[in-house]
Amino acid sequence: MNVSFLFHLYQPSFQSESVLRDIYNKCYNPLLKLIKSHKNFNVTLNIPLSLLEQLDKYGYGSWIEGVRELVEGGKIELTGSGAYHPLLTKVSSLVAEKQIILNEYALGYYFGKRNGFEGEPSILIKNLNGFFPPELAVNEQLVRLADDLGYKWLLADETALPNSVLNSNVFSLPDIQTKVVVRDKDLSNIISFKRTFDIADVWQYMQEKRKLTYIVALDGETFGHHFKDGIAWLELFLDYLMLHNVSVMTVTEVIEDMSEHAIDTVVESSWGASMEEMANGDGYPMWDIEGNDIQKLQWEILVDMCLVAEQAPSAVSNTPNLYETAPVWKITDITDPVLKAANIDIQLQKLFNSDQFWWSSKKTLPYGKVLYDAPILKGIVHMYREYLAGVTSDLSVKINDKLDRLERLL
Repeated sequence: MNVSFLFHLYQPSFQSESVLRDIYNKCYNPLLKLIKSHKNFNVTLNIPLSLLEQLDKYGYGSWIEGVRELVEGGKIELTGSGAYHPLLTKVSSLVAEKQIILNEYALGYYFGKRNGFEGEPSILIKNLNGFFPPELAVNEQLVRLADDLGYKWLLADETALPNSVLNSNVFSLPDIQTKVVVRDKDLSNIISFKRTFDIADVWQYMQEKRKLTYIVALDGETFGHHFKDGIAWLELFLDYLMLHNVSVMTVTEVIEDMSEHAIDTVVESSWGASMEEMANGDGYPMWDIEGNDIQKLQWEILVDMCLVAEQAPSAVSNTPNLYETAPVWKITDITDPVLKAANIDIQLQKLFNSDQFWWSSKKTLPYGKVLYDAPILKGIVHMYREYLAGVTSDLSVKINDKLDRLERLL
């Protein structure tokens, strides 16, 4: 039996310093120590710019360096993603591509090389095989974009596929080189929502399924932050897997010799959707809820912001190699016109985060938490206003009017 873990490590760009530090102490630091110390534990991590930027800012460079060393040693595999965690299926193609490429530069800056082959400034990342779509929101257009950008595989949820083909893990689409790799939804959720130290339910599920390969994908914050005993539980579970001769490998390693199942297309979906919700045409049950007036207005605003992105001054077009040679998300000097454009561009990219819809859903999670947080939502409204105050756009008045209406709803 083979098992692959993909841990999605993420905090929104507006996370408070105190919460970030608490999560680092309870989750990120002990998780890295576990990966480093456990001899037969290779893992795939998604660490988007949104989190890396904060870890860098708050002085956790040694953690970043520790990840880099394990990447070089082959114990950690990194994936591409969207820099600031947008639902890539619901933003414009321009925004989606910008988010993905910006994230690649970030991974290169923190984990790759900062010089080209001839010593010139250049941010490079190698061996980026897989792609993790935020919230596992996928459609065929996104798979094609990942293919255009050279990714070998893209992770999806079981809800992206017809039930008739769920006995496989790797899928191929016509005329697309990028493979669609599917996580085991039930096993991932059993672990994700676990709040007891017992491993019997997880092992029983695996024994009953009798599969040779399990791909588990979930939030890395499950271990230590969402579930306070999560790190100890994960170590216990890993030891149990090793005792039963189960190999724990990266996603790329585990799918290397697996046969592919040909499919015609993928169904637009996310990892928040159940099969029943998909049957009712509800692929975004946490982020785009029928009858949720707050979300309806939020999506109107986001669509408008995609139009703003089309009109916005582009530091990339003015200076094509700027993102390739400088960590633009760290820019503080905004007197230079090019650097100012880059700074404004980063502000804009942060506005496409999926969290604004998550925290307005008013859904209840399995362990009882209600997903509604007015202070967070008002803070995001403030981020929109700050951005619009610094740019010239004929859409600004229209968007600010919608932001006024949104604040009244909150």
